[in-house]
Amino acid sequence: MKESEIHSMVVLHYLRLGIVPYYPGSGVLIKPDRKTRRKFRKVWRKAARELDMIEKLSSKNETPSQNLKGYRQSIVYSWIRNKIVKKSN
Repeated sequence: MKESEIHSMVVLHYLRLGIVPYYPGSGVLIKPDRKTRRKFRKVWRKAARELDMIEKLSSKNETPSQNLKGYRQSIVYSWIRNKIVKKSN
């Protein structure tokens, strides 16, 4: 499977999970709302538990830094990507 196909599958999985704020009526991506951010938090926690990285990714009742947020996004992306690659094989 090509990398572009895998990326497309990841984006579709994001939409299915509801962690990308896309509203079909408007047809555009907008700034994440509260519901989308909450869904993302649930997803990154699940990914972190499965990858045994929950302690490294948690911020211990503090606001997470921009670097930590970016790292969480990369972990979710790679977790979903690995699931798609395993499923296709």
